[in-house]
Amino acid sequence: MQKLQFERAWDKTISAQDRLLIDQAFHQTKEQDERLSCYIIRTAINHKKQLLIITLIHNRTDQQLNFRNREVSIITASGKFTQNFTIDALEIPPYCSMPWTFIFDESINFQITEIKQMDVEI
Repeated sequence: MQKLQFERAWDKTISAQDRLLIDQAFHQTKEQDERLSCYIIRTAINHKKQLLIITLIHNRTDQQLNFRNREVSIITASGKFTQNFTIDALEIPPYCSMPWTFIFDESINFQITEIKQMDVEI
């Protein structure tokens, strides 16, 4: 059974409003059939012109998912934009879902409204 889990630093600092939003997203998307999927919760641009995507990552496999040189892609109407991530703090146990904010380089050039989905390489 899929379980919602927060990384330790997130668990200490997340606002009640964001926790509720993530909890609602988890309950709406936890039963999908895909082994690994991402549900985009929110997008923003930071002061460095980088794209921030807050996503809920569902690991529905029996293997721990780590983010050591892992490819993450954004699918838009314009095409696919990919960036590799190494995030030591992000390890998702089997059958767990965890929120995370991915920060994409400012070189990625498209409108936030064009985002159709986000994928993580298995």
